[in-house]
Amino acid sequence: MGTRSTIIDSLVHGATWYPEREALVQGERDERRAYTYGELEEESRRFAYGLRELGIEPGDRIVFLNRSVVEHAVAYFGALRAGAIPATIHFRESPATIQAMTESVSPTALVFQPQLRETAEVVLEGSSTIAESIVLDQLGEAPTFAKRYTDLLETPARDLPEIAPSDRAFINFSSGTTGVPKPVVHTHENIVESTHLAFYKKQIGPSDRTLKTNTPSFIAWANTTFPHVNAGATVVYLQQSDPVEILEAIDAEEITSLILVPTIWKRILSQDLEQYDLESVETAGYSGEPLDPGLFARIKERITPNICTMYGTTETMSSSMTLFPEDVDEDTLDSVGYPVPDTEVRVIEPGSRDPSAAVDRGETGEIIIRGPSVAEEIWNDPERTRATFHEDGWLFTGDLGYVGEDRLLYLRGRHDNMIISGGINIYPEKVNEVLGSWEAAADSAVIGVPHETWGETVTAIVVPRDESLTEEDVKSFCAESPDLADYQQPRLVRFVDELPKTGTSKIDYAALRERFSE
Repeated sequence: MGTRSTIIDSLVHGATWYPEREALVQGERDERRAYTYGELEEESRRFAYGLRELGIEPGDRIVFLNRSVVEHAVAYFGALRAGAIPATIHFRESPATIQAMTESVSPTALVFQPQLRETAEVVLEGSSTIAESIVLDQLGEAPTFAKRYTDLLETPARDLPEIAPSDRAFINFSSGTTGVPKPVVHTHENIVESTHLAFYKKQIGPSDRTLKTNTPSFIAWANTTFPHVNAGATVVYLQQSDPVEILEAIDAEEITSLILVPTIWKRILSQDLEQYDLESVETAGYSGEPLDPGLFARIKERITPNICTMYGTTETMSSSMTLFPEDVDEDTLDSVGYPVPDTEVRVIEPGSRDPSAAVDRGETGEIIIRGPSVAEEIWNDPERTRATFHEDGWLFTGDLGYVGEDRLLYLRGRHDNMIISGGINIYPEKVNEVLGSWEAAADSAVIGVPHETWGETVTAIVVPRDESLTEEDVKSFCAESPDLADYQQPRLVRFVDELPKTGTSKIDYAALRERFSE
């Protein structure tokens, strides 16, 4: 067994070898707060003492309700050190969903920041198992019903449990747009293996400084924080994806790499970039959906020529595929590249449960993945576990894609987003790529809506840049595109002021289908 077989071993390693190096930084203007590796190791250990004093036992679940702040990260490491299993709840979910997510993991304790007090009360009102609530009182006025984080730091030292690589480490809820998100369980082995894969994908070293704006409830937070801590690098947090604050943080903190969804890249590039020093940025990543060619060109010209992407799911912990900067061009923007080391990726017949039912190259099917960072279970839910994972370790992602002649993997969206019109499978991402390249459309999405004759009909939902844009303009633009066949062209067009987005800033297709189903 290696000395860095758990994420706690990684933290201790950093505190031993570079205790004065910055590990975690809060990057908002005039509110800079930072922890060195030595401070992170010490305070997280002291918080673990406090949790043990409260009666938290190894394996107990602790729900976290926080924005992307350094205090959350410190407390999260403390929970891991105490042998507890943290599970972060997305505070923007509906009250009913928040309560259902909480109850699904039967937590013993809640950790929250005071700005989310009302949501914390929703969690507590709906929970039958939470015995302790802890407020991050460094961030604001503490409610009387919660114990203060800073008081727990005064707990005398006590024995902490031994953590094994195979132990469950944390629960991360999938960010699906239908139903209650699934509580996906990852082990310490999953985490450490994923950090090694991140080194391969991103070439992370101690001098790297990355920026993270996602809330901690999404796997992207873990996929950034843990690899950088393992490498002795620095993570800078922002509580929101505000384009001005992102640019200010890049300038002030000399950020070397950041990964954002295309929606946020668009908002950044609409700012006056001349006001900021962006020379430190070495790599710009995108994820969640493809870049359109125009956005790709602007990032390359105005931010950095080194652009990359990756693909993974909540269940795979780390990204399973990566497309390095040298492979990214206008022809590969909707590709996610090649499998990372020690990871198997196949494309099988859609709906099949047989991992050997591979389709031919160029044919679209469901993507399945097997590797050392892939989870093995949905918490306390054998039925959903069997539906998500094959007994041989394969994950059924529900995503559609194909392997091109260049042997790169290309995505074709979710299986449940596929439009079936007149018996023909239509992938909305292909149509939206065309609309995304059109300057007249500020944003767009493509869905199928029910049709009494064809089953479904292709419908374009467009955010126009100019209110003079008409339905015929949209249809004519698509009809003139050499990239769309006749059956792929929108038959209906609807205009909206903005598209609904999930917590990860992806288009919420389920919400669109519900709104326009008539």
